[in-house]
Amino acid sequence: MMNTIQPLRRLTAGLLLMGALTQSAPALTLPVSEDSSTAASLALAKAAGKATSLSVTGTNKSALVRFDVGALSTSLTTDRVASASLTLYVNSATKAGDLTLHLVTQDWSETGAAGAFSPTVNPAPLALIPSNAVVAKQFIIIDVTATVKGWLNSPGTDFGFSVAGTNTVKVLLGSKEGVALGYAATLEIVETEPWQVSGSNVSVTNSSVGIGTTAPAKALDVTGTAAPVGSGDSVESSVLVRVSNAAFDGNISNPNVVGIGFGHDSTRQAIVGGTFGNDFLDFYTGGLLTSPKMRINFGGDVGIGTNAPAAKLHVIGNILASGTITPNSDRNMKTDFAPVDAAAVLDKVARLPIQQWRFKAEPDEVKHFGPMAQDFRAAFGLGQIPTAIATVDADGVALAAIQGLNQKVEERSKKLEAENAELTKSVAELKRVVEQLLQKGSGR
Repeated sequence: MMNTIQPLRRLTAGLLLMGALTQSAPALTLPVSEDSSTAASLALAKAAGKATSLSVTGTNKSALVRFDVGALSTSLTTDRVASASLTLYVNSATKAGDLTLHLVTQDWSETGAAGAFSPTVNPAPLALIPSNAVVAKQFIIIDVTATVKGWLNSPGTDFGFSVAGTNTVKVLLGSKEGVALGYAATLEIVETEPWQVSGSNVSVTNSSVGIGTTAPAKALDVTGTAAPVGSGDSVESSVLVRVSNAAFDGNISNPNVVGIGFGHDSTRQAIVGGTFGNDFLDFYTGGLLTSPKMRINFGGDVGIGTNAPAAKLHVIGNILASGTITPNSDRNMKTDFAPVDAAAVLDKVARLPIQQWRFKAEPDEVKHFGPMAQDFRAAFGLGQIPTAIATVDADGVALAAIQGLNQKVEERSKKLEAENAELTKSVAELKRVVEQLLQKGSGR
């Protein structure tokens, strides 16, 4: 729909502009970057880029104004544009008449050579400016919101506006080179207010947002009192901040999955949580949201490198500790005590296959040696996971085997001591018999 512009006197327009600047919604006022006029031959006027006024005469001479809206496309999105208005100033109106505003569809420059061919223009007018609004020393304000949004979406189409007239028009508009005569065109973009403050519980101070406080100390400062949670009760009553917009976690298509992202978009750092039958908390760092670095499931199991932790801490990869790792071995935490046949354990250890190997994910130069979990479980029947050897079980088998070896050594030692005693006795008896024979031989 084509806009129809009503006259606005300078004082009134000034008040309107001043009111826009004092609104809570932020406004950007762009100065004209280039302005010129076309000649009767449809070429740029000889005074292109230098004239103190922009001439609109009949149907052959029109004014051109351009703003660098495309430069805002990286910082301003169309959803943040509440309105955009073009302001023109009429230096003089020798012959009044209707004006029309058009969209320029071809690139041009006010610094081009005099007589350069003028840019093409969309013949369909964006707005009609009636003759009663074309009055000397007055401003004309035109709504161009849709056009500016189009330029933000497609910065390469930002070629500015053309102001054309009818056969009877002879008007001079203000240019940026003619500040002594009037005012250059401007483009004002009013942004939408990002926060709608209702009541005294939300405040905005120096770009910081406070919820529950009027003096936010951080970019977002949430202050409140949450109810305490009793033992075994739901934490719902103590929730102070809730994130509830729908998101997706990797390949999980679940509208109950929500996330909070951190840092620049390319870093893909986020905490993602799922609820209602799919409870978990995932942590992502430095990668796409396809495989979390860590997951905490509903039961409180933590998986690092795995989405399906099978224990309270399940790690896929190596673990390096700079201190001691101390498993609990408290007698009060154990049950089902039974004696261990240390000699039998030693015998099984002696027959347990021991090989050198490395994990498939490790480089070639890494070497280990030890038993396979399957052989260990077949020999001793210990542990919970058939494909793993718990350190407590490996330690227990080693200690039992040492005791079995000690028993074997002690039994052998006792046997040797008995044999030694018997030999000692036999030697003493032989010595006695020899001495008797020697005595008899010496008496003959």
